[in-house]
Amino acid sequence: MVRAKGRGAIVSVYHQMGHDTKNLLHIDELNRLSGALLSPVNDPEAGILAQIISLREREGFETVFDPQLYYPRSERGHLREWSYFPREVDTSDITSEAWWQEVTESLAEACVRINPHAACSPAFTPIIYHNEYYAMMVRICDFLGDVLRGTGIRAIQTVMAGLADLSVPSRALEIASIISRTKADSIYLVLVGSTEPRRELTNPEEIKGAMRLISTWKIMI
Repeated sequence: MVRAKGRGAIVSVYHQMGHDTKNLLHIDELNRLSGALLSPVNDPEAGILAQIISLREREGFETVFDPQLYYPRSERGHLREWSYFPREVDTSDITSEAWWQEVTESLAEACVRINPHAACSPAFTPIIYHNEYYAMMVRICDFLGDVLRGTGIRAIQTVMAGLADLSVPSRALEIASIISRTKADSIYLVLVGSTEPRRELTNPEEIKGAMRLISTWKIMI
């Protein structure tokens, strides 16, 4: 996660919660983590609330809720049990900004109940990573920030980036230019590729593109 715009920006390290990994958060060696990304796919609302209450006791440790709607029509787990999960997702136009605003309003209501320090903006994986897609994701995050204003929960800009798309040298600069318009002070970057899970990335152009995107965002005002 990249925190704050400008030359003072830093990349923070968070623990991505997975299946039955709650106990890992209390290992002494993990005390230097900046926080944890909470997973509604792996836990229902009551389980996430219990985690947040427990982690609130750790000073300087940030709880971040990730709605995980990247593939709403396939990867669900406990998502169906959450109030913000759209029941009509199988028949809706998930590329509609108006539809995502409705989802975002429901997401904000859920966030107020569980009260994390921050919430990632909802985002889906598109067929094509075109510029208007990124512009819409920025608007959705800004909308989330507006809805959460006054709650003490800050909005984080989720950025889905295709590694193949980033392999084009100029593409990272174009994407960074668009996402720099966000009102959020942090970016949650999700890199999407074709490499099997738990395998190393080997395409040098894709890796360079990802690094270029991160470094460009850090220096862009």
